[in-house]
Amino acid sequence: MKKICVLTVLLTVFLCSCSINNSTSVTLIGNINGYTTNKLNIPLESGYYCESVDWLNENNLIIVLEKIEKGSDEYPTERKKILKYNIETQKTKTVYEGEFIGGISNRIKFLDNKTICLQVSNSLLYFDSGFDSLLSINNLDKMISSPQVFTDGNQMLYRTWEGVFILNLKNMQKINVAVKKGIELLGPQLSSSDIILYGDITLDMVKAIIYEPITNRREEYNIMENNIDSDFGHIFWFNNNQKILFHLKHREEGSKYILSILDLKDKSVRNISVDYSLIHDIYDNKLLYTYNKGNDRIYLYNLNTDKTIIITPDFVQIEGSKFSPDGNSIVYEGTSVDYTKSLYVTQLNKD
Repeated sequence: MKKICVLTVLLTVFLCSCSINNSTSVTLIGNINGYTTNKLNIPLESGYYCESVDWLNENNLIIVLEKIEKGSDEYPTERKKILKYNIETQKTKTVYEGEFIGGISNRIKFLDNKTICLQVSNSLLYFDSGFDSLLSINNLDKMISSPQVFTDGNQMLYRTWEGVFILNLKNMQKINVAVKKGIELLGPQLSSSDIILYGDITLDMVKAIIYEPITNRREEYNIMENNIDSDFGHIFWFNNNQKILFHLKHREEGSKYILSILDLKDKSVRNISVDYSLIHDIYDNKLLYTYNKGNDRIYLYNLNTDKTIIITPDFVQIEGSKFSPDGNSIVYEGTSVDYTKSLYVTQLNKD
């Protein structure tokens, strides 16, 4: 009798797991400090995993799946699928599928001509305004990194080992923005109003450089003295384009990190000592960060109140968390304790 009961339970669990893996649904997995987290059970074909996810709008996600097929270790060929997923209807649509050479995907960019650009590996893919069909592809040089398209769709910001450049996508002429002279360049990052930010690490100073291509105006700000680890550094625009953030690491203190926030209105710099190594995204005055040390969870840090709160359950690893356009949700990929990867959405309406 006991054997029959055990077999019945195991069969029930098996059937439930099969129904989850083969259907697109949402599963509530936790409520941490009042923040609700749901798992998006999106069925994947064998060999595919999620490379990146971004918000099209408050109800739709753009998901890039990939699997390695062939090629060298340096330039592997990857087959990628680009999906559009509606959170409300839980319906998934494959918008494009093709082969790419290595690389990762960036955030989508809404252009002035009502098209949407998505950088995948070293290619720029252009979609219609609803992200329902591919319009064209622009393949870039393999040596280009951090490509970011201007809102007019005619220019692209990028960097190589030599420095930072702007490329005219019509005549393929390039303009020098910054040539590496010091120890290291950070960035670049293009704001929503097409202003360029990059960091210049010299022997004695960490500097923020703001460059406006239209006016050719360049402004330089001293962020802090160079007592940092030049191998670590990330820069961000706040979404109001009035502040920038440097995430740096102290050289002497080893594991200590620092946030340097430059207010472009009053030119003030605020330094905050922190102990985390990975900032995922910024919205208004809020940061999403993780420690990336196992037993990961996402922390929400409010720069105005200097308060931090845990908003997600524990994961083995968390990757690519991003705020929704209205700031009320975040999406990310989480690896659970059984090392399966899934996409999750955490609601922030409480905050």
